[in-house]
Amino acid sequence: MIDAALLDKRTKTYQKITSKGVTVVGPLDFSQFMTAEASVDNVAVELFEPKPNNSVIITAIVLYANKNVGAGDATVELFHGSSSDVNSGINILKQEMLKQTTLVLTGLEILVSAGRWIKVVTDDNSVFANVAGYYVNDN
Repeated sequence: MIDAALLDKRTKTYQKITSKGVTVVGPLDFSQFMTAEASVDNVAVELFEPKPNNSVIITAIVLYANKNVGAGDATVELFHGSSSDVNSGINILKQEMLKQTTLVLTGLEILVSAGRWIKVVTDDNSVFANVAGYYVNDN
């Protein structure tokens, strides 16, 4: 039997035929969670760093604003930028969060182009960011 898979580079999905002859459709890889604590106001923290010729597919985002958030709220921005030393870029998500609240987003398929750093920043400490995703080869 031939071990084969069909890849759609545009959607980053594949079809595989199992040894039982069943066609399976799914993502290219398993997601891995990257976790960061944005504990200093207006200083971005890295979640995913770029790999050569690899884009990132974000599949889930979990944000938690802990008890240290002030009386107002915390503005949290998840973004991608072109270098490791930037504190802003193209927003993926911008959310106001009250003290001790959680935001959970699952079932996502957000494509971030190759060569981009994925980071989180907040204007009020402390916010924990958990982002699940996987790298896909663009070649």
